[in-house]
Amino acid sequence: MEAKQRWPRAAADAAGFQVLTVWARTHDGRPLIVAVHHVHGFTWKIIGARDMADAELAEFTRWEQTR
Repeated sequence: MEAKQRWPRAAADAAGFQVLTVWARTHDGRPLIVAVHHVHGFTWKIIGARDMADAELAEFTRWEQTR
């Protein structure tokens, strides 16, 4: 992700597995949520990515406007 602005947010799945999600836009402006898991040090493993839902995009857009 080449985003100038990245919004890191803690998340957990239904079973309680903790991950970090990063909300950002691609270089072309596509809004994505990328889930990563900390391996060690500065190493993170991408475990999934998806497009933002409409409500998430609205929330992210509000956050972008405060930066």
